[in-house]
Amino acid sequence: MDFITKIAKRVENNESGQGTLEFACTAIILLAITFGCIDFGRAVYAKSTIQAASQEAVRAAIVNEDATNAVHDRMIGLDADNVVVAISNAVDSVEVTVSYEFSFVTPLMSSLFGGSNGTVELTSSASMVS
Repeated sequence: MDFITKIAKRVENNESGQGTLEFACTAIILLAITFGCIDFGRAVYAKSTIQAASQEAVRAAIVNEDATNAVHDRMIGLDADNVVVAISNAVDSVEVTVSYEFSFVTPLMSSLFGGSNGTVELTSSASMVS
């Protein structure tokens, strides 16, 4: 009985792994926040690129150039295959709408902001009067 009491007291007073456990719990939360911020920054970059591409495409369309090629030329750092370009011509104006399927890398961001497949459709439109 004395032996079991000594072991129980030794285990009860042992705090050698407490710091490691606290670090592990804190590191998981901090890494999730860090990678979430990186993923959010990627989404902001994609939205900015799509906005610039739509402005460049409407400029190209108003001077009778190929607007789709203008969009693909501006998609630096993004997958140009995921882009949908819609052009509507009126008598004196042109409107270009660019849509892009952005997929999050971080599982936390894709579950919070993504749909069922973890993607978000980013859309931008620009118009110009001739």
